[in-house]
Amino acid sequence: MKNLTINKNEVDLNKIITSDFKIIFSSEDKLILIDKDSIEHCFYLNSSNNELSYNGKLYKYKKNVRSSKTGNDDHEMISPMPGKIIKIFVSKDEKVSKGQTLLIMEAMKMEHAIKAPFDGIVESIFFTENQQVEAEVELIKLK
Repeated sequence: MKNLTINKNEVDLNKIITSDFKIIFSSEDKLILIDKDSIEHCFYLNSSNNELSYNGKLYKYKKNVRSSKTGNDDHEMISPMPGKIIKIFVSKDEKVSKGQTLLIMEAMKMEHAIKAPFDGIVESIFFTENQQVEAEVELIKLK
């Protein structure tokens, strides 16, 4: 399953790209991926009408509404400030222990470790390495 979170919105790329890929560029309205055959795919995001443009075609995506720090769900790991995901140490469905570092993000030229607040299982990872994130968005969800 190839879901990406762009500007807090989950985009399902399964119907668009059939092979594995990695992100090589991400901004507010543009995303460039490279697939296993070294082919670049450029996407343009129009968040005002929930559309993703790729190769001249428009795709609708669902808008996510995620809790911020004001939410009381301690199963959510929230970004402390805008920054960039440097390294993700866990994967979906992986068991984690309280205090275990789940990911490292860089913000204001400092690295911030996002740690598990309790023993659990990784339910969702909403961003990928090298992706920019805004403040107070959900990064990882545990169950």
